[in-house]
Amino acid sequence: MKYVCKQILWTLLTCTFAMSLTAQTEHAYKGTLSAQPELEINHRRGDVQVLEASDGKISWEAIMSFSSNNEESTRKMKEYFKVKAEDNGGKASISTTVGIKNMQTINGRSSITFNDGTKVKGIKDLEVKLIVYTPALARLNVNNKYEEIEIRTPVSELLTLSIYSGEVHVQDIQGKLNMNAKYSKGSVGKNGGAKVELYESKIDFGATGDLDINAKYSTFRIPEVGALKAVTYESKGYLGDVSGTLQLNDKYSRYEMKNIQNALLDLYETELQAETAADIQGKSKYTVYEIRTMGALALESSYEDEFQIGQLKSLKTVSKYGNYTLGQLSEALIMDSYEDEVDIEELNSGLQKIQIKGKYTNLDLTLPNELQFNMEVNARYTDLDVGEGDLDFSKYISKGSELNFVGKTKGAGTNAAQFKIECYECKLKMM
Repeated sequence: MKYVCKQILWTLLTCTFAMSLTAQTEHAYKGTLSAQPELEINHRRGDVQVLEASDGKISWEAIMSFSSNNEESTRKMKEYFKVKAEDNGGKASISTTVGIKNMQTINGRSSITFNDGTKVKGIKDLEVKLIVYTPALARLNVNNKYEEIEIRTPVSELLTLSIYSGEVHVQDIQGKLNMNAKYSKGSVGKNGGAKVELYESKIDFGATGDLDINAKYSTFRIPEVGALKAVTYESKGYLGDVSGTLQLNDKYSRYEMKNIQNALLDLYETELQAETAADIQGKSKYTVYEIRTMGALALESSYEDEFQIGQLKSLKTVSKYGNYTLGQLSEALIMDSYEDEVDIEELNSGLQKIQIKGKYTNLDLTLPNELQFNMEVNARYTDLDVGEGDLDFSKYISKGSELNFVGKTKGAGTNAAQFKIECYECKLKMM
């Protein structure tokens, strides 16, 4: 038992002695610059805060902290670490990246090489926190890696942010935003418009003017935005009102939107949800559309897409293997169709046109009793149920696999709805 107690005591004494050799040290570097309309900050190895000043000057403080078991290493760190700060020509700049040329960390301890070749070993837990106080700026550029960027000062023209594997928090700004984020997260307040690059990041935005965004493996939220141009890949976008034109080029992403105006889409295996949409044009493959109410949907090509639309003004598409479930169609259905499934629950009495050129297509819709229409049919191997007994025919040929006729409902004039069907091996129920 005495041996065990001695061993425990020796271990405690050894640990205490080792801890006494490894000292935590902190050193502050400070400076002041004259106010300028533009400020650039390049920082590493710690958080950077940009706060609003009340004295009309730019002042900064870099607080360096680290652990070391070597007095000489501690002395060299304090002596050789530099902050470069200057102001001229309408621009101020602060950089904490100029002192250290290279840093390698193994088992929590760092070997550092400064710009003049001086080397320091045995440094642990190195951190440099930079705090900058500045009056309102026209332009602000901040670059940081691995840590946080916090902006709490007014920017009237342009805020440029570059963040890598860190976190960003920005208050509302009057100016525009230029942002590049990788492996990062955070929030940005209201802004006058933005150009954004995201890679494996998650950013929440406030109300934004016009937005140009390129995102991969990322998530972004915006309550309202002007015109939106987006190129995205395997991302998630949550948007409120899009008041301008939406241009979306996407693969493998999911979008939830509130209100869309005019849109131009190029989608591949996308999920698109919206409450309302005005006019949508474009093309898509393997895409799911869920829209409550919209105007015109015109797709130059649609391949194996799925549509669930509550109310739709008109549909015009070149489609293959699609599945269309429409609650109400009010004006027109124009389809060049191949092996599609089309189910329309209700047609508005103001319907103007149904034009289908199809192969292997199934169509099921209910015609309003008061709807008057003219119909022309040229079909082969097609099952057509249209209530032919209620039509007046000027031409009717049913021979073998062929069905050709021209007819109209009683009293239909030239202004009545126009139905034109060209089909091969289709099933059409229009009752």
